[in-house]
Amino acid sequence: MTIYAKQIPIDIQESPLDIGLYDELPVIITGGNYQGYEWESKYRSLWSSIKDRFDEMCYEYEDIGGMYGHYKNLTEICRDYFPDVKWNTRLVGKVRKIINQKDTSAYYSGDTHLDLFRIVTGLDWREAAITGCIQREWAEIIYVNGQLDVDTFEEEFFNLGTEWIIHDSYEEPESVDDIEGYTVYITGCWNEDMTKRKIAEEYGSGEDNEKVVLYVCNGYGRHAIYEVA
Repeated sequence: MTIYAKQIPIDIQESPLDIGLYDELPVIITGGNYQGYEWESKYRSLWSSIKDRFDEMCYEYEDIGGMYGHYKNLTEICRDYFPDVKWNTRLVGKVRKIINQKDTSAYYSGDTHLDLFRIVTGLDWREAAITGCIQREWAEIIYVNGQLDVDTFEEEFFNLGTEWIIHDSYEEPESVDDIEGYTVYITGCWNEDMTKRKIAEEYGSGEDNEKVVLYVCNGYGRHAIYEVA
């Protein structure tokens, strides 16, 4: 079996993020210089408020037992600021350790906020930086460990992959114009041979020595210009 694939011109290709394929992503953009995407996340609003909540908790903790204190202990503070968390002695102890790091380098680097975020969500958030192909285009992210492939996300976020139309017919196309079917977005491939292998592995029939013919877009004339690879 031969698979035929036609490349969508890079200037009009769309990544899965462009078309809103993901309803929910375990990632939050925390900074950078980019023209990218924003999507609703149940964690984004919580993350945006975590620093202010942490600072307020620190002030309340310092006032425990004082004239202007509102709480009897740290457990009450934790339950008030994050009522959805099932607090126990172990978790409260972790928060106490974080509060004791206020005004240290860990606080100013944002490590304490990320530690608190891990506690209140119960998820293992990690930090990473991703970059695009345009000079000075980059973003800082936090993501749930084990739930996001950072390399794939980087390519989709900055639209660095390639989009193809896979011919979906038993009749072989006589020219590039005959190729009709479904579109796929390919990441992790830096040359045509890698793209062929990935298309064969993910969208082929599983037959040995399956052949893939790529119609690679090399620019425009009056129409898109293709060559067979």
